[in-house]
Amino acid sequence: GVGDRQVVEALKEERLDLGGEQSGHIIFGEENSYIGDGTYTALRVLRVLSSEGTPLSALASPYQEFPQVLLNVPVASKPPLEGLDALDSDAERHGRDEVYERRAVRVADGTSEYAEARAALEARYDLDPAEVHLTPVGCEHWARLLDDVPPPPTRPRVLVLGAVRAARHPELVLGALEALRDGGVDAELELQGHPGDASDGLRAALERSPHRAAFRWAPAPREADMPRTVAGASVLLHLADDEGSPVTPLEAFRFGRAVVASDLPAFREALGDEGRYVPKGADPRAVADALAGALAADDEAGRRRRVTLASRYTWSETALATVAAWRTVLDARAG
Repeated sequence: GVGDRQVVEALKEERLDLGGEQSGHIIFGEENSYIGDGTYTALRVLRVLSSEGTPLSALASPYQEFPQVLLNVPVASKPPLEGLDALDSDAERHGRDEVYERRAVRVADGTSEYAEARAALEARYDLDPAEVHLTPVGCEHWARLLDDVPPPPTRPRVLVLGAVRAARHPELVLGALEALRDGGVDAELELQGHPGDASDGLRAALERSPHRAAFRWAPAPREADMPRTVAGASVLLHLADDEGSPVTPLEAFRFGRAVVASDLPAFREALGDEGRYVPKGADPRAVADALAGALAADDEAGRRRRVTLASRYTWSETALATVAAWRTVLDARAG
């Protein structure tokens, strides 16, 4: 089998200290509570490099890669996973098992006072408040890859990021673009997202839309293109039924771009008054009005404010907070 659970089981059965997947996901053994956190792994690697004084290429040279055969299994049908109640229940059960089996820290994106994320984790996994540690989220990774941020496009460009799922309301997004253009704003919209459970509905709606030429869907986004894609937008439209991390809107803020998002606690807490929000159940006209307001109010002063706000959310702070959380967990376990 594949997946980190299989790696953890192998580590337990063989009493091993280190395991991993070909994707690069590293998992430590029992002594480290079967942690698979990327930040922790990076810090461990850096510690070895520092103590050995040897390049990573030399340390990795003895590694021998073994062949792996992957087989695609044909199936009669592919129903959407979201509709399989039994699978949802199984996933929830495994998630609960993993919480207690790993005895690991639960980390949620947000600020130290982000009570909504803490309460959600405590309720979902039946955790004691002392088992939940909150860390800030970083958002500057794409900004670091651009030497210069381009000016906003002359033609208004709305950007949507994320898989085409019902929870992200792609047909509402299309309806908002239509209402925006019908209202006299010559905007275009770019959706960067893999196909999901709402893809067929979106395709059908696009076929009927008189504004389909202004709607571009990239079904296979390239990570390397993301920095310039986000920096080249006028406004990010980020709709979601439920989301606990503000990282995507903050990534847009890091380039100074305006954001129209669902009215969720994670977004309001991170973006504050600099964001524009649409309530649950909003119709296309309401979303279009929010977009029009964001475009009309966009100016250099607003862009500077958004960059300043997002600059507080760095991956360095995330790493420090994550290490501090793990120290708390491991110290408690040692005691």
